[in-house]
Amino acid sequence: MSIINATIIKKDKLRLGASSRNIHLFDRVNAVKMPLPFEPRLVRKTSIVKKYKDLEKECKSYILPPVFAYGMTDSPEHIEAISSGNRGIFLPQDKYVLDLKDLGLSKTSLKQEFVVDVKGCGTRLGNSRRISKTAFGKFLRRHKIKGLAKNLENELIFSRNRYLDFETPEGAQDFTQEDYSLDAFETFLDIGFKLAPMIGMFTYPKKVQEFAKEFDSDDFLKEKLVQEKRLMPSFVRASYLEHNRHRNSEIVRMISEDQKVLRSLGDVFVDDMLVYFENLSVNTEKEEEDVHNWCYVGDIARIFKEPERILKREYGWYLVKDLVLAGSGMYFVDHDGCYMEKKARTKEGLKSQQGLYISMLFKDFFRMLTLYNIAVEDEKDPEKQKKIECDSREKIIERLNRSPFIKIAPDKGYIELKLKYEGISPITYRINKEYLHEVVL
Repeated sequence: MSIINATIIKKDKLRLGASSRNIHLFDRVNAVKMPLPFEPRLVRKTSIVKKYKDLEKECKSYILPPVFAYGMTDSPEHIEAISSGNRGIFLPQDKYVLDLKDLGLSKTSLKQEFVVDVKGCGTRLGNSRRISKTAFGKFLRRHKIKGLAKNLENELIFSRNRYLDFETPEGAQDFTQEDYSLDAFETFLDIGFKLAPMIGMFTYPKKVQEFAKEFDSDDFLKEKLVQEKRLMPSFVRASYLEHNRHRNSEIVRMISEDQKVLRSLGDVFVDDMLVYFENLSVNTEKEEEDVHNWCYVGDIARIFKEPERILKREYGWYLVKDLVLAGSGMYFVDHDGCYMEKKARTKEGLKSQQGLYISMLFKDFFRMLTLYNIAVEDEKDPEKQKKIECDSREKIIERLNRSPFIKIAPDKGYIELKLKYEGISPITYRINKEYLHEVVL
């Protein structure tokens, strides 16, 4: 049985998305592996660990930036890491092969290689919006920390400042809801979503908490800092695909160097996409007269607060920003935003809410599939690019139509989608084609 290899960053430094706010830097950085104290309350594992005993060793250590490790031990165990954003790193040397059939994600045996990803381990000093070199230097002198690399700009540090633009925490994660990510992972894995396998969540020992909070603000001092370990099948996110044909072609080659694999992946992505639509049919429940509960995947609350502005925007990623593209399909990776519940007080309210979500799903997947297919073919001709765009939309419609839960009417100038439910009468949704902006520019 062949193994689908995970994408590993082969360059010493890689920069993606420089043409927009969607900027991603991948640099090799120094990190330290520390043994977790024998305190069961610090470690919460997922069911994946029971299926794959090799993963147990990942539950016995956590990853720290060198600055904190030097403050706690004289002989830290240094490891190679790749910075991946503002609070995570890849550990390219730590690989595991999992069978998707064992995970309930494939009907036949399909083995995918995964790389360990650590979320909440720190951000680089050069990425921090608030921690200055001066403040960092004072911290080092106060704790008599020595032995760090000369280039402090590239050192991992802890901080939990908030970005002004996106309200996103840097460095370690804030932990306020008990086992939220773990529960969401277990729930949606059972439904059949491809999720990046989550190993577990680790609360930092007291001394690490105290170190980290010296860079914090009073607003967050009572919250605990945690780290998640998960497995990534690739580092290529769908949101890396933008209106840049040359760069997109380079990105898809990072998914696989085999052109046959890349051409077949388009169909796999569409199959994976279908689960997001069918989930609405299966997980919408009638609580009482005209009151319905439903759940969805993706931290996209803004779509319900300002739908017109978001749906009419020519460009923007909502769900697929958290999708990683790999040789075995699309994986949702942000377990914090995985399991979201919504309540509709009326039948019209349900139709309005799910109509917005369905429109956003269609818009996001349509754009991703179009840009991906153009990149695979490395198509330069505008007319042929336009044909790929039309074919990509029809591919989504055709696949949805084969679902027992969904029926799409012929072209009427809009997309009419009828969704069937269990115990609830079907609802017909109209997706305005003006929301599906032309991808080919």
